[in-house]
Amino acid sequence: GNSEDLIPVTNNAPLRVEMVFKGPSGYELTGVDSITMRTHLSTDEGKVDDIVAERGPIIQGSRPFADSDPSVTRPANPFFLITPRTPGESAGHVNAQVVASHQWPGEQSSPLEATLHLKMSPKVVIEPLDDFQLLLHPKALADVHLAHGSGFFHFDVLPSHETSGQTCL
Repeated sequence: GNSEDLIPVTNNAPLRVEMVFKGPSGYELTGVDSITMRTHLSTDEGKVDDIVAERGPIIQGSRPFADSDPSVTRPANPFFLITPRTPGESAGHVNAQVVASHQWPGEQSSPLEATLHLKMSPKVVIEPLDDFQLLLHPKALADVHLAHGSGFFHFDVLPSHETSGQTCL
């Protein structure tokens, strides 16, 4: 898909993707243990095995009401994990596809299919320096270029350095 369809995700930890099923009236269905689901991860660029640890993550958490803990009001939504091949380093576009179908004696539904287009961003690089500090001063000025990354950045205010007396951003 185009860049508007891409969902930026972290490559530092596994991403939990939950499946939610809704009926014709729009209400969420629970106890979906009779729905068979399978996943497949792919990419349009190179090999998906270079980006993720497993190309067909296992669906977890789908269980019938009878097996659920009595203190839980309903079973957990089924989910799967997308795990980066190398946490903090793996990067690329990943298509996460789920196909679901219902089979019961004498019944069968048409398969439902959904795909998420994800972007595991490469580690951000700050140019001209890979590590920089800006002094919190009205005349402080620096041009830096942030390359790669997800487009979402967090800056911490660090404690004052005893030598400068200025707070760094």
